[in-house]
Amino acid sequence: MKTITLLFAMLLISSWMIAQNEEETDTTTFRLGKKNIIIVDDETQDTLEIKRERDFYSHWSSIGLGINSYFASDFETTLPSDAEFMELNVGKSWEVSLNLFNFDLGIVKDFVGLNSGLGLRMNNYRFNNNTILQPTYLSPGDSLQYSYDMVNNYKKNKLASYSVVMPLMINFHIPLKKDNHHLIFAAGVEGGVRIHTFTKLKMRDDNGKEKIKMTDDYNLSPYFYGFTARVGTDEFMLYAHYDVTPLFEENKGPELYPFSFGLIIPFD
Repeated sequence: MKTITLLFAMLLISSWMIAQNEEETDTTTFRLGKKNIIIVDDETQDTLEIKRERDFYSHWSSIGLGINSYFASDFETTLPSDAEFMELNVGKSWEVSLNLFNFDLGIVKDFVGLNSGLGLRMNNYRFNNNTILQPTYLSPGDSLQYSYDMVNNYKKNKLASYSVVMPLMINFHIPLKKDNHHLIFAAGVEGGVRIHTFTKLKMRDDNGKEKIKMTDDYNLSPYFYGFTARVGTDEFMLYAHYDVTPLFEENKGPELYPFSFGLIIPFD
């Protein structure tokens, strides 16, 4: 009998505590691993909301499209006389980037962190004239050789290079009220190695279309480094790059410093 009485008393106390809890709050929260599970009780229905605790993520994994060009040594976009043969059609000089491998290190929750990774960058420099760059294996001496084709009219004339790049950036994420998105500022350094370089000529003659592709390093610097920055949100960002390393190896071509800017779309 005492046992039954004790159980009945415990039941009454438990019911009273539950009632008191319902009066004080209509929300219950508990954790399961890295997830917060929130149960909201209103007069009409119960709502179950599961939120995962957010880790720092830089959104480096992305695809990007931009415009690239180069400065002279004094940050002038007007090229000196010894580099006029490299004059660009900037509107058709595209940069495409594909960043797949990502490493993030959070410093202050998901607000401040470092990131690195690996990406592939494709730079296309469309010439504004009929410049023909001579492959180094056909050129005497060490300097880049070129000529002007005064006969043919090229529909496309470009120098292209593919590079593997690796950044080291510090990120600042400012929370936005809408859908857990962030305003993102990121800046740092970036290094790369060129893995493929070529020129491509495309013209139309009496026999139809003709394409000429010549693979060579064209005295481009095999390794390079510079500065990079991003600003935007989790959904899209604007970016800019500037290389401290000249486009060409020292004394083997005009002194030009590549830069680019454009739009990045993160994968997630």
